[in-house]
Amino acid sequence: MDFIRGAARSRGGKAIIALPSTARNGTVSRIVPHLTEGAGVVVTRGDVHCVVTEYGIAYLHGKSIRERVLSLINIAHPQFRNDLIQTAKSQHYLDQDQIEMAWEKVRYPTELERYETLEDGTQIFFRPIKPSDEHTLSDMLYSLSTKSIRRRYFTRTKTFPHRDVQQLTNIDYEHEIAIVGVVPGVSGEKIVAIAQYFLDPESMAAEVALIVLDEWQQKGMGTFLLEYITQIARRRGVRRFYAKILPDNRAMLNIFQNCGYNINIEFDGEVYSISYNLT
Repeated sequence: MDFIRGAARSRGGKAIIALPSTARNGTVSRIVPHLTEGAGVVVTRGDVHCVVTEYGIAYLHGKSIRERVLSLINIAHPQFRNDLIQTAKSQHYLDQDQIEMAWEKVRYPTELERYETLEDGTQIFFRPIKPSDEHTLSDMLYSLSTKSIRRRYFTRTKTFPHRDVQQLTNIDYEHEIAIVGVVPGVSGEKIVAIAQYFLDPESMAAEVALIVLDEWQQKGMGTFLLEYITQIARRRGVRRFYAKILPDNRAMLNIFQNCGYNINIEFDGEVYSISYNLT
């Protein structure tokens, strides 16, 4: 407790617990659903800030039980993640419809993480989305104005169910890519923008979409996100992007029209259909 609290309260300090994700030559997970009976708890959960393994960082301070579970599973060894999810479901820490994936085949692309400075001088951290971002992404979606929701989803919906949001955060990073822009928040990171594409492997064409939190619009973030996700797509062999945009979404239309590619635009009386080749 002295080390943890001392690190957390020192000027510029951070309380970090670092450990390998496995033990006994990789045969057991060190991220576990419960301690062995009779084991002593030295550090309370209220004092734990960051837990680090070779698979990433889990920021736990101030988080709910469900958020802590997702964050810790996300930094566990891939071969144990589904077992941890199943146990968490049985203990009602996670919803029964929590997605399980072939984690051994999913590699988080750390090479896509980068900092960028916006036109107003604000520095934003851009990175691929993670399964543990579900709550943070949900907060962002519920913070959007009615106008922004309608322009992105073509509906006036006011709800974003768990089953839908987790589809956005649990991706394979191959056929789907989602890049989020994050800034420091009261209890960790806050998502202020997201750009996604969904690839059809047969045609190698991808639908692209992006959305920026209302108060972060008109800062050049949309332009950067489209440019960045286009670079990623080109490196991965994507041949074509396409998108649908409502007529009153002039800002998004301008972003696509100024992206540097030969844009094909069609209007059916209700929405603009935009497509362009990346090759």
